[in-house]
Amino acid sequence: MFDLPLNKATIKTVGTHQFYIFPKPLTHKNQRDRPPTYADANLLTRYAGTGSNGSARLLPGEVHSAANAMMSALRRVGDRINDWSMKSAVIQSGFRPDDASQGSNYLRIIKQTIREKPNIFGELEFPSDLEMEAQSVLGRPGDARRTAFHQHLAAAPGWSAQLVARLFSIVDNVYAPRGANPHATGLVFDLDFTILVAGRERNLGADPALNDDALRSAAGMWLNEYSMMFGFDSYDTGKEIWHQEFRSPKQGAGSPQAIELLNCCGQGLEIVDEALQYSEEAIREALKRIP
Repeated sequence: MFDLPLNKATIKTVGTHQFYIFPKPLTHKNQRDRPPTYADANLLTRYAGTGSNGSARLLPGEVHSAANAMMSALRRVGDRINDWSMKSAVIQSGFRPDDASQGSNYLRIIKQTIREKPNIFGELEFPSDLEMEAQSVLGRPGDARRTAFHQHLAAAPGWSAQLVARLFSIVDNVYAPRGANPHATGLVFDLDFTILVAGRERNLGADPALNDDALRSAAGMWLNEYSMMFGFDSYDTGKEIWHQEFRSPKQGAGSPQAIELLNCCGQGLEIVDEALQYSEEAIREALKRIP
């Protein structure tokens, strides 16, 4: 159940930890049914299910149950194959408010990107007179405020529309401006887990530079293949495999019935295997048979 192609992997051992390293899988993008509405911070509760770090907050209800089901299944496979990337996986961060800190971090990453890509931007700097605008509410792609901000930067000395497009094709795949922060919905979290980088253990830490290494780990392979079955997906697994958004399915593999079945599957894995197609009838019958 939820198996990985172990015959295609190389096994590496560091100390007492074993890792399966796979060829890089095909990735996918998913912009459908992304959480659209910011949550009331007063309604959030700490996630306390499998893989909790004790601090990540999410909206109460289905997302907690679905997260527990997914993390339980991931960890169960990790225990079965003895892979440390899966056994070390935790829900690292959940809700992040769309406040001034979101804007200041957005500006910081813009400046950092310009500084770290001299092959693209040369000696250009971000104009100081646009710093306040960069930290303001810019909204989602297509929002008039975001479009105006890009136009203002393109009109600055040394800049152009082409350079602005290249800049934000990088930045917006790393961090969102105010008004487009998925973590503020209470339905999104980032996972963290240990991976091997050049033969050394390293926490993933939501670092985009490590996404390819994460994808080749057992935890990354599993998320790329199976997170959708629990109602979660990344906007782009080729960019952030650890970033999981609850897409609120009402039926099928990520439905509340399927999640209920998976949450109790520790008492009846063989029953879950029989109901893996998650038809409504199979789910109802399987739930009756689990003590």
